[in-house]
Amino acid sequence: MRLVVVLLVMGCGEATSKRRGQPEPTFDPTAPEGAENVLVVLLDDVGIDKVGAYGAHSEAPPTPNLDALAAEGVRFEHAYAHPTCTPSRAALLTGQYASRAGLGSWIDPWTDDAALDVGSVTLPRVVEASPEHAWSSAAVGKWHLTTFLRKRPGEHPLELGFGTHRGSLGNPTNSVLAAEDDPRGYFRWEKSIDGDLSWSETYMTVDTVDDALALAVELPEPWLLYVAFNAAHTPLHVPPADLLVEPLSDAPDDAELFGAMVTALDTELGRLFEGLAVRTAAPITTLVIGDNGTPSHAILPPLDPERSKGTVSEGGVRVPFIVSGPRVTMPGAVSQAPVHVVDVLPTVAAIAGVEPSSLVDSRGQPWVLDGADLTPLLADPSAARERLLYSEHFGPNGEPPWFWYGRTLRDDRYKIVVSEHAEALFRLSEGLDEGPDLLTTGTTPEDEVAREQLLAELEAIDRRW
Repeated sequence: MRLVVVLLVMGCGEATSKRRGQPEPTFDPTAPEGAENVLVVLLDDVGIDKVGAYGAHSEAPPTPNLDALAAEGVRFEHAYAHPTCTPSRAALLTGQYASRAGLGSWIDPWTDDAALDVGSVTLPRVVEASPEHAWSSAAVGKWHLTTFLRKRPGEHPLELGFGTHRGSLGNPTNSVLAAEDDPRGYFRWEKSIDGDLSWSETYMTVDTVDDALALAVELPEPWLLYVAFNAAHTPLHVPPADLLVEPLSDAPDDAELFGAMVTALDTELGRLFEGLAVRTAAPITTLVIGDNGTPSHAILPPLDPERSKGTVSEGGVRVPFIVSGPRVTMPGAVSQAPVHVVDVLPTVAAIAGVEPSSLVDSRGQPWVLDGADLTPLLADPSAARERLLYSEHFGPNGEPPWFWYGRTLRDDRYKIVVSEHAEALFRLSEGLDEGPDLLTTGTTPEDEVAREQLLAELEAIDRRW
């Protein structure tokens, strides 16, 4: 029996019952000997408090498929992303912190002229450089790495190396073609297929899985498949009933609607993983990561909604990250190693047999990686890893100087936060609550030593670029 690797680092036309609950068709795919497919799955706005396996909140929505993956694989307890979607997407695709790309906040597609530089080294370009196999690639779902002000924005994924893109260019309500009063959301949204735009009325989360399963058959193996879900980003809504584990209350509040969207996403993730297993010949390494923490409207007590998505607090940057499959030697293990969204690219490079030092951008300049290969941690989840976790957001997008910024750096005990206005220091405990700001309540000599060390490391990060 083939094994499947899943990395989780942490939107209808035809009735979904025709897609689920029926035996999967039998396929007869082929793959070169020794090939390995890579699936990268990105969850939108899903923090660790919304995934049951993490135990970060007692009222997490039902996520049986993510929980099953955690039971089969390695769950990373301390995984970082950036505080909002565009910076994390850029970091995932390039292996670099957001400031290297000048993308420190989410792109407003009609007012922001920012975009990820098409000369960047990206995941599809990494696998394309493989000396072992000829790879194919595709991006599915939410893109959100360019403005609508550019000519044919839907071709941006292709300019960055993907063989094809099927999905939305931004959030569910973003549209190039729509009039201002046109209804838009998860049940009516603008879809791009390699830049050709049309309206879809298939529930977004379902459509994303449909496209991913179709491409798994169409793409020659080995393939790189980047699947970026819109869920559970706004607009909040009631998902199709057959995607839910339990019915909603008569008057659901924002947090309950959000939880239902997470469960619907989890249901479709189950269909994706099961469907891929019968559609591929080569084993699959899947990387699935949250793009940021849970937004404030979905935060439940005792968690603090002011320390959520859009901030560099733990609740804004700690994300789910789970790995399952043939590279895992201890199923069900929990790793305390510090990991980051920028680790995705060097991990994919290792799988594809690409030496990171060989990577160069379109100008022929060596590509500097901020991430590190995670495959050794799959073999030994208990291995120690010397690494400080960093995250940032800033604006406006583009080159510095930036008018506003928030940056954080942490080790296993302390966390410092620096903005254009203030500085804060926290002594970390379990979970998402950093506790009080020690610079307000009072510091010990040990606290001050930690503060100076973290500030020095932040300055060193600044000097990298």
